[in-house]
Amino acid sequence: MVSFYHSGVHCFVARQRNVPSQYIDPKIKNRSRVHYQVANLEAARVGSDAFAVLLDERGYLTEGTGSNRKPLASVSL
Repeated sequence: MVSFYHSGVHCFVARQRNVPSQYIDPKIKNRSRVHYQVANLEAARVGSDAFAVLLDERGYLTEGTGSNRKPLASVSL
């Protein structure tokens, strides 16, 4: 894990978007992780070391399939 700080991580922006907050309140503990699994399956087709990241409906980075992140920047596809 420490090596990722030096070498970086192979990230892949998945076509699967994160669930918009107007559909499910982000404060609610929701057990459905189907959208993460769809993103992981897509990343696995890209490469065995690919890590899927999800965007919101506006194109902002929201989180990875294994970690939460605050929105950082607009990403255009």
